[in-house]
Amino acid sequence: MRPGRMTRTWGNAARVEQVLNNLLTNAAKYSDAWSLITVGVGSDDHVVRVTVTNHGRGISSFELEHVFDRFRSIGRARAGGATGLGLGLHIVKGLIEAQAGRVWVESTPGSVTRFHFTLPLARVSRAVAED
Repeated sequence: MRPGRMTRTWGNAARVEQVLNNLLTNAAKYSDAWSLITVGVGSDDHVVRVTVTNHGRGISSFELEHVFDRFRSIGRARAGGATGLGLGLHIVKGLIEAQAGRVWVESTPGSVTRFHFTLPLARVSRAVAED
């Protein structure tokens, strides 16, 4: 995305806030102490993509397959004493997919985890975009 370019997306602001809150809370919960958590935003001709990155224990390849399952607390959460019902990421997936987006995760155990989601771009007239 070019600096200064306005990008609009279709989505429910309260639900997108809920998604970001959940992803940032998880990133903080599973990050190494004092490590950097970043949020990146970009777009192409069709979607806006948001990426939340944290550095910490990471997620094993087996657990990656189940990270969005309902009532699924992955092993590192149970072993590390993190609390939760195992619903947050399942809800994230439902909220994003209900807005015609998609969500996925990439992780390197012992290093970095990136959660990505997309939402479709809104098509607006040039006059509206310049206001």
